[in-house]
Amino acid sequence: MWFKNKIRLFGLILLFLIVNMSISACDVTQSGPRPNIVIILTDDMDSSLMPYLENTNELIGKNGATFTNYFVTSSLCCPSRASMLRGQYPHNTDVLSNNFPEGGFRRFFVDGDEAETLAVWLNREGYQTSLIGKYLNGYPVFAGSNYVPAGWTDWHALFYKKPNEAGSFYNDYILNENGPLVEYGGSVEEYSTDVFKQKSIDFIEKAQSAVTRSFY
Repeated sequence: MWFKNKIRLFGLILLFLIVNMSISACDVTQSGPRPNIVIILTDDMDSSLMPYLENTNELIGKNGATFTNYFVTSSLCCPSRASMLRGQYPHNTDVLSNNFPEGGFRRFFVDGDEAETLAVWLNREGYQTSLIGKYLNGYPVFAGSNYVPAGWTDWHALFYKKPNEAGSFYNDYILNENGPLVEYGGSVEEYSTDVFKQKSIDFIEKAQSAVTRSFY
């Protein structure tokens, strides 16, 4: 699920899985149950890799929609993520690259863009919100080690020790887990992809048992 300092190619898979399939998006503004939303992001990927993702094609592709003509606001990691969070083009978010001052987490943070994001808007409407995995390049440098952005009720984000840190985040990594920092080693059980999967399942199961069941 992540990243090299210099992105050769960024393929953004944005898969909206509406768990309550019988509920249309327009029902969100009406009374009654609201749709749950799961977004899966991958970095450094293009469409040529899709045939190798057998489970993704079987469990998601066959039951979803495939777009043959689609666009991204930017083919670079951090600008694209900022656009998704804000619903704006990079020239409006001012996040134009992965590193400060042209971009990165610090640009997003310094400009105050986190005050109004998709997470904030959905949280205002009663949604439980969770981010598990990568946030923005350089997080949380310059904001404080225990910083959690507004709008998120559940937070497990990869921790950058320095703004332009590169390398593997599969083993020997740190997560900001709702504020406190948790270090993970190199054991099989601590492989980050599996850790993120389990945290995602735990969040969904907990959200479904809550009084307010809608989650993002």
